[in-house]
Amino acid sequence: MVVVVHSISLLVLPMPTCFEQERDASIMMEAVRLAIDSSSPTSSPTVKRGDCTNSDSFRFKDNPKFTCDLYVAKKARKRCRKNVQGSGGKKVKDFCPATCRRKCKRTNPPTSSPTSSTSSSPTSSPTSSPTVRLGDCTNSDSFRFKDNPELTCDSYVAKKPIKRCRKKVQGSDGKRVRNFCPGTCKKECETNSPTSSPTVKRGDCTNSDSFRYKDKPKHTCDSYVAEKPNKRCRKEQPGTDKKLKFFCPATCRRKCKRTNSPTASPTI
Repeated sequence: MVVVVHSISLLVLPMPTCFEQERDASIMMEAVRLAIDSSSPTSSPTVKRGDCTNSDSFRFKDNPKFTCDLYVAKKARKRCRKNVQGSGGKKVKDFCPATCRRKCKRTNPPTSSPTSSTSSSPTSSPTSSPTVRLGDCTNSDSFRFKDNPELTCDSYVAKKPIKRCRKKVQGSDGKRVRNFCPGTCKKECETNSPTSSPTVKRGDCTNSDSFRYKDKPKHTCDSYVAEKPNKRCRKEQPGTDKKLKFFCPATCRRKCKRTNSPTASPTI
């Protein structure tokens, strides 16, 4: 009787080292992170800023004061061309289109988010007031020459309109004072109170209630011009190129003196 013994060879695998275990774990974590990032690429992918809407979060060089309205608007021509660090080659004009782009300045810049109220009230106005337009003879209430609170259309420009209406306004893309103060600067707007009530027109024989010769409170049509009409009606009002008879027709013109001078409102 013959007994055959087969030899059995065992294959022993080496155990992974600590370095290999850490490497495999890091690879696994990186794969999980990429999977999470690809599932949610942005926080709100459906919200998009308008073509003429400034970025509310933009701060040039991360300076809290360097926003589109406070920093860029003062020197728009120069600052809109600057590169923004860490933006992939974008310029300031890409973040402040309402301040930098000409096509956005032709209408009121929609600085408020146009898509913010689409879900709650889709028929509501996407901008602050797109239908409200600065009238052809309406002065801008917010205009301040050189950002000086006292240099408004009425207090500053109206004193020397011939000289000051031609001045350029810094940071306005070449616009002049007359573009912001048409009621003060344009001749076709020189009716009685064009800014407060542009549809109200003074009569041919009605004195101007707001007229003050050389801005002196006591020099009105009735108190000053009426004392010496032959002499004073021919004088010119400084800064207007018009004579006093234009502002005081009831006092100066003969045809108006044939009837009762309608210095008060004739229709009341």
